[in-house]
Amino acid sequence: MSKDSLKNTNSTKLALTEQLPHETDDFINEPDLTPPVIVAELNKHIIAQDKAKRSVAIALRNRYRRRLVPKALQDEIYPKNILMIGNTGVGKTEIARRLAKLAKAPFIKVEATKFSQIGYVGRNVESIIRDLMNNAVIEERTLMRQTIESKAQKEVTEIILDILLPESAAALNRKQEKPAPSPLDTLSMSFAMHPPSSSATDNSSAKPNNSTLTGSSNPTAELNNSSAQRHESFIKTRAKLKKSLLAGELEEKVIEIMLTPTDPSAPPTGINISGMNLGDNQIDALGGMMKNLGNMFRPKKSKQAITIKDARPRLLEEVAESMLDMNRVIARAKVKTETMGIVFIDEIDKIVSKTNETHGNLDISREGVQRDILPLVEGSSVPTSYGMIKTDHVLFIAAGAFHISSPADMIPELQGRFPIRVKLNPLKAAELKAILIQPKNALIKQYQALLKTEGILLKFNSDAINEIARTAEWINSESENIGARRLATLMEKLLEEYLFSSNSTTKKLVATSITIDKAYVTQCFKDILPDKDLSRYIL
Repeated sequence: MSKDSLKNTNSTKLALTEQLPHETDDFINEPDLTPPVIVAELNKHIIAQDKAKRSVAIALRNRYRRRLVPKALQDEIYPKNILMIGNTGVGKTEIARRLAKLAKAPFIKVEATKFSQIGYVGRNVESIIRDLMNNAVIEERTLMRQTIESKAQKEVTEIILDILLPESAAALNRKQEKPAPSPLDTLSMSFAMHPPSSSATDNSSAKPNNSTLTGSSNPTAELNNSSAQRHESFIKTRAKLKKSLLAGELEEKVIEIMLTPTDPSAPPTGINISGMNLGDNQIDALGGMMKNLGNMFRPKKSKQAITIKDARPRLLEEVAESMLDMNRVIARAKVKTETMGIVFIDEIDKIVSKTNETHGNLDISREGVQRDILPLVEGSSVPTSYGMIKTDHVLFIAAGAFHISSPADMIPELQGRFPIRVKLNPLKAAELKAILIQPKNALIKQYQALLKTEGILLKFNSDAINEIARTAEWINSESENIGARRLATLMEKLLEEYLFSSNSTTKKLVATSITIDKAYVTQCFKDILPDKDLSRYIL
C-alpha cells in the first residue's frame, strides 16, 4: 500500500471517528418503538402469547423512558426482570430474540444447566456478561464496518490502479513535492546573491544581447510543458483503466501484491485450551497471552501473484481494518451492553429443587448457581477483557417449564429480582395452524421456497393444513408436549418423498404443481398415529 493510500486511510479513520455519535440516544430510533408498535412487530413472527409480548414491550419502552428522567433519578430506576413460565416450543426464546433484534440491543441466550457453583467443575456465571460484551463488540464492529465499506472499496480500487499503473504513485508524489530548480532559476539566484558592478550593468544595458532576447527558448517553460503533458496523459490512461476495472473487465488479470497470509489473527499453532479445566479468568488471561504471542509471530506480508478478483476481498479486509477505530467500537459496545443488554436464561427451572425434596450435593450445587446468578441480576461489576462491565441496567429474562418445581421454590432473593411473571399457554390447533401460514418465516413458506428452486410449485389445501395442526395437537397431548417444534417433525415426514425424489439436474421448462390435501396427510400418518409408542419414536 502506498504512502498516499495510508495517509488517506488515516484521514478517513479520523473523519469517521469525529462523525460517530457520542450519545446512546443515537444508537436506535427508540421514540418510535412504543409498546403497541413493539407488539405489532412481534406478531409478524410469533403467534399468540399476547401477555408475554406486552410484558417485554413495556420493559423495552421503560428503558427509553428512563433516559428521559432527570439524571439524578436515572441510576435509581432498575429494569423489571421477567420470568416466563411455559412448555418448550411455545415461543419463550423467540420473543426474547426478536425483541433484542428489534431494539438492536446486545443479546445472549444461555442455558442455566451449563453453569455450576463456584468451586465446582463447570462454567462461572460471570462468563455470561463476558460473552454478552463480546457479542456487543462483534455487532458494533459490523455496524461500523458498514459505514466505511464504500470508502474502503474506493481505496482498494486506487491501490489496484497503483499496481496496474506503477508510474501513478511516483507521478502523484512528484506532483505534490516541490520541483527541483531549473538552470535559469539557479542563474537568477546566483545574480541575486552576487550582483554585478554598476559599470557592467550599464554596458550590458547599452549593448543588449539580441540573441539572448530573441533566439533562445525558455528552459523553465519547456520543462513545465513537458511535465504537464506527461501528467495529462497519465490522468487519461488512469481514467480508462479505472473504467475497465469498475466494469469488471480486469477481474481475471493477475497482479503481484503485498498481502498478509489469511487468518492473521489466529494464535500460534500447537496451543489448545479447549480441553484444559481452567476458570474463566484463567482462560481470559491465557487467551490474552496467546493473542500477544500471535501478534509477535504473525507472518509478515509477502508478495503474492493473485487475480484481481481474489485480491479485492483481501485488500478490502485490510483497508477496512486499518480504517476502524477499535477504541471507539469498544467504547460504544460497552455503553450498549450496560444500558441495552438483554440476557435470556433458559431452563432456569432445572437449577431449582422442589421444596421438601433433597438430593444431597446436587441440591447444594443448584442453589449455589442461583446464589451466583443473584449478584448479576442485582447489579454488579464484572471484569472482562474490555474492562469492567456494570450489570445494573441489563435486562434479564428467565424461562422454564417448571413441571416438577415452581417459581416459589427458587431462593427468595432471586424470586424478588424477577418481579414480572408471565404464563405462556400451550398451543392449540388454531395457534398451530396460524404458525404454519402466518409468520414471515412460516414452515409452509419455507418448504415452498425450497422446492420451487427445483421447479416444484407446492400448494396446500385448507383442509390439509387443518389436519396437520390437529395431528400436532393430538401428538403433543398424548406424548411429550414440544409445542410448535412438533410441526417441523410432521412437515418433514409429510414431504419426505418429494424432498427425496426431486432432481435439480433435470431443468424443466414447465413447473410441476403439487397439491397436498387432507387425504394425503391422513395417508402419510395412518400407520403411525394409532401406535403411541411408534408415534412417540418417529414424530
